[in-house]
Order: sequence, then C-alpha cells, then structure tokens
Amino acid sequence: MSSSKDPTPAAPAPEPREPDAVDALEPDLEAWLDRQLPPQDAARFEARLSEDPEKAKEAKTLAQVLATLRTLPRDAAPNDLIRGVENDIRARSKGRYFGYHWKHRFPYEALVSSVLLVFALIVWVSSSQPAPPLMAIDPKPFVTASSDLAVAARLLGDYGTFRHDTEIPEDANWVHVVGDVETTRMEALRSEVSLYPSMRMDGEEPLGQTTRVRIAIRK
Repeated sequence: MSSSKDPTPAAPAPEPREPDAVDALEPDLEAWLDRQLPPQDAARFEARLSEDPEKAKEAKTLAQVLATLRTLPRDAAPNDLIRGVENDIRARSKGRYFGYHWKHRFPYEALVSSVLLVFALIVWVSSSQPAPPLMAIDPKPFVTASSDLAVAARLLGDYGTFRHDTEIPEDANWVHVVGDVETTRMEALRSEVSLYPSMRMDGEEPLGQTTRVRIAIRK
C-alpha cells in the first residue's frame, strides 16, 4: 500500500508594505529640506505639500529635526584621530602625502639644484659674450731701428689703432702718433706710458666713449 505525502504548503506571499510617509514624499523634499530649491520652486512645492496633511506633517517633522541638528555645536576631531589618519595616509602613499616637510630637514635637493642652475647660467653667459675684436695697428710710424719704438708698438697696439700725427711737424728726436682709445681705458694707458721715459703723452681730446690721444715716442 503506497502512501502519498501532502505537499508542503507554500509560504504565504508577503503582504505589500504600505509606503511610509517618507517614501510617499515627492523627490523635491530632499532639496526643500536642504534649502536648495529656488524660491519659486519652493513655493510650488509647499503649495502641493499643503494638499496632503500627512505629507505636510512628515515634512515639517523632518524640517524640525534638521533645524535642531543644525543648532548643535560642531566638535573638532581629536588630535590623536587626525594624526592617526595622517600617519595611515602617509604609510599607504609611501610618504607622498603628509610626508616630511622641508622645515623639518635641510633641503639638500633644492641646494644642489640651485648650484647647478647658477653654474649653467655662468657657462651660458660666458659662451654668449662675443670675443673682443682684434685691434689693428699701423706699422708705418714704427718702421725704424729702435727698441723704444718696438716697445711702444706693442704697448699701444693693445689700446687701439695709432697712426702718424700729421698735425705735428716731423721731429728729429720724436715720432708723433695719434689714436682713439676707449675712455674707460685711459687711466690704464696713462699708467703704462708713465713707466717708459721714452714715451710721453702730448694731449687728450675727449670724444664721448673714446678719447683721442697724442703720444710722442723717442727715436
């Protein structure tokens, strides 16, 4: 004789949950509670809310709760908590965030970078300056067998181009030359000429950035 078991009765379907007052509120409620609705939209929302006393009561209750929360004092987080969070972030980021500040150690990297930058600037300035032009010297005034004239030729050649001074008559004992020298180098020229008894300065004529110099050289 076979026996059959009664099938297990199915679990009763859950009764549909009645939406509470919060679920039934309109999507604008959150913006209205946060005071983010524009004045015109807020007025329209409050007008619609007044048509449903249950929704209006729930909304006013939430608004009162939020107003009370806004009046509560805000306590700062404890220092231990802040330091703990910073240490955790520093460890996770391997020192990229909340790492050691430059005030806590000598900035060696910045010092090395500054030295290299200064060195590169010096090299650039030195290489960018053009070489001074070579100054020509007229050999005609010095074509004579005299060591004094040879010395004068070498000395004056460092200051400019000198030529025969045609404004002074020929002299049996002296050779007269004239040339233009940079005014900033006149003091050096005077000092060098004063070292040689066989040379003398006969005149100086300022021309602005240069000075016309007349020099007599013993033959």
